[in-house]
Amino acid sequence: MTSPATVSWFRRKDFQLLTVGLSTYSSDDRFLVEHTRHLGNWALRIKSARKDDEGFYECQISTHPPQSIFTELKIVEALAEIIEAPDLHINEGSTLKLECKLKRATESPLYVFWYHEDRMINYDVEDGISVTTGKLPSSVLTVRNATMRHGGNYTCAPANARQSSVYVHVLKGEKPAAMQHPNKNSKAVVLVISFEVIMCILTSSMLLRNFLVVRMFFI
Repeated sequence: MTSPATVSWFRRKDFQLLTVGLSTYSSDDRFLVEHTRHLGNWALRIKSARKDDEGFYECQISTHPPQSIFTELKIVEALAEIIEAPDLHINEGSTLKLECKLKRATESPLYVFWYHEDRMINYDVEDGISVTTGKLPSSVLTVRNATMRHGGNYTCAPANARQSSVYVHVLKGEKPAAMQHPNKNSKAVVLVISFEVIMCILTSSMLLRNFLVVRMFFI
């Protein structure tokens, strides 16, 4: 009776053997294999994927001769942009509105926390503060009737994402109807990756198919 074929994963750039069957051979514990038996799926999972994980990966099956299929993994760079960054000037008594936009996001973050200096302010409703979800994916912080104490550094900190900040200057003695004057030319670049999954599917005819699933979190 023919023994079942074994599926192995290799990283091509350094010819590193990563997994054989359900066993992991890499010293890097971010690599692991997941097998869905009834579907013939062999997934290589890379936790906390990094830019240097980019490159070709080989899924090999132990037939005679061996069969292989290659997948190129590319890491996407997420862009976070606070529209009003890096400095915003508003008049005392006006409404402060900050928008933290997410770009190239494949998933919305589980949460977005806003901080004034070092204090989280998402739930400070009694202080005229509200946080809403804008056109996805984005988060909007609104402060009604801003006073001098509302000046300072504001930080947008999404789940699994590098934070972005803006400094708010509240001006005293100006007309309340004056508009906000953001600097439109500032952008913050964020690289945030949750994990990558490369799937190798072993069909009943021992031929290989594959596809790449990319899951990421962003500001």
